[in-house]
Order: sequence, then structure tokens, then C-alpha cells
Amino acid sequence: MSVAQAAQAVQVSAYPDAYARHEGLARTLVALFAGQPAGLANCGPMDPSLDCAPTGMQSEQGQTADALRVMRCIHAKWAQIRSLLGVRPGDPRDHGSGRAVDVMIPNYLSPAGITLGTEIAEWARTNATALGVTYIIWREHLWSTARADEGWRRCGQTASCYTGPDPSAAHLDHVHISVHGTQGTGTTSIGSGAVLLPVDQYRLTSRFGDTGPRWKKAHTGLDFAAPTGTPIKAVTDGTIARTSFVGAYGNLTTLEADDGTVIYYAHQSAIHVTVGQRVTAGTVIGKVGATGNVTGPHLHLEVRVGGIWTDPDHWFRTRGLTP
Repeated sequence: MSVAQAAQAVQVSAYPDAYARHEGLARTLVALFAGQPAGLANCGPMDPSLDCAPTGMQSEQGQTADALRVMRCIHAKWAQIRSLLGVRPGDPRDHGSGRAVDVMIPNYLSPAGITLGTEIAEWARTNATALGVTYIIWREHLWSTARADEGWRRCGQTASCYTGPDPSAAHLDHVHISVHGTQGTGTTSIGSGAVLLPVDQYRLTSRFGDTGPRWKKAHTGLDFAAPTGTPIKAVTDGTIARTSFVGAYGNLTTLEADDGTVIYYAHQSAIHVTVGQRVTAGTVIGKVGATGNVTGPHLHLEVRVGGIWTDPDHWFRTRGLTP
């Protein structure tokens, strides 16, 4: 039994309602963190000091204010999370002092489990100030507030954390979130003016200006290939200007940003917004599909400034994001 497994065994005995047993574990190598999108989080004023109502879990016992906020907001936002682990007696690090939360991910080897864990990890990263986060570990990658400008760092290469066959020690089955303890501001929402990537996990298949038999002249956007049904998010604050089926674009949504820039989202399998609706960065506006003129499921994203096509890659990079 590894050190990590032994530590978890101690916690299982202390909080029997908090852990679910995982058998037949296998390691999956998945290319994550190519971009750093983040989900919107706004738990609401259910508890004035901690944003969200108590979870009712035994694992809240002994947790600091920041750790409680993390647990309660995750419990409120992601109903599918059933196990949140806190204090680990005897742990010399953050779990021993009530300054850490392990978010156990159901079906963590499945695409849905990986997507869920990544969404939670990115939420914690984006809301680090509000939550009092010091560092996060997920799927052999570490992000810390002290080195935030470096983004997600690979364990064993650029970060001092475990990478190996043990799924628990490698943080494949849970997202680890460490906090200061009492430094969170309590406001967990993305501020106005944020810019995000539209899809969490994707593969770029066509870039702006590409030519070939698939296009009449040249490609006018950036293609994010992802499975049908993958959530598509608003990349910035704005107002929905159009939702309809438009020839080669298929199911199309256009978002007019506050500065007049128009974002096109094409080929969707489903549209979740209506014309005139106000959205903020991170709002799910639809799902990836293969409607219109396509060779497979993907999001075709266009950026038009003053009515003129602009390279989305350049548009994102000038705002600190790399598709």
C-alpha cells in the first residue's frame, strides 16, 4: 500500500460517508491544460460568511473558513460530487490543519469524469482570491498562486508533486485544493471583462486563413474539435444577437460583446440561449455538434471586429489566452 493509499485509509475510517471505493484502477494519459478556460461560479448569499449552505457532511468538521467555502460552493454547484474530504488526522501538511479539500471525482477515468474534474480545478483556479486558494493539483499537474503566471505545471518536471502509477497519489481520482485558511474574500464570480476559451477540452483542426477544397476561399475562423454535446461557453460578456440555422454554419449563435465585437459559434448540436439574452464569460450557450457544412463535430468560432473577420487566435492571444 502506498503512502497516499494509507493516508486515505485513515480518512475512510474517520469519515465513512465521505469515500467511495475504487477498484480496477488504471492510469490514463490525457493531454490536459492546453488552454486555461474557467467556469462561472456564483454560489449566492446562502450563508453570509461562506457564500453557500452547509453540506451536511461529517468532513466539514475541523475545516478552516476557506476550506469550508470551497467545500460548500462545490457541493452547491456540482450535485454529482458526493465525496468531499477534509481533515486527515496526523497529516503534517494542509489536510492536518483543515486547510485542504479533496474533491473525489466519480468515474474519474471516463471522459465525463475528466471533464468534471477539470471544470472544478479551473473554477478553483479562476476564483483563487475569493476562495483563499494556495495551490491545486489535478491529473499530475499543479497550479499555485505563487507561480500563477506559469499556469499549470507538470508534476515531476516543473512542479514538486507525484507522477506515477498510483491514481490517488497522482491525483487522477480527485482534485486537491489547498487554501490559506482565513484569507478568502468570499466573492466567487468572474469579474466583468473576463475572456475565456469556448471549449474546455479540444483539438484545433483548422486555423484562420487555411485554404483548400473545404472552403470557397479561405477559412474564416478557428475550429475546436470536440465530441458532440461538449459544452460551449461565452468567451466574453455580451448580448446574444442571433440564434438560427444558417446554411453552411448550421446551428449558429452570435454574441455581441460590449465593445461591439461579434463572436460566431457555428455547427452546434444544441443552442441554450435566446436573442437578447445577456450572458457573462463562462455561460454555457450551446453544445458542440456537426450541423451545416462539416466533416465532423467541432465548434467553428469566428471573431468579427467592425464587421471584418479577425484571426481568433490573435484575438485570444492579445487577451492573454493561447488556444
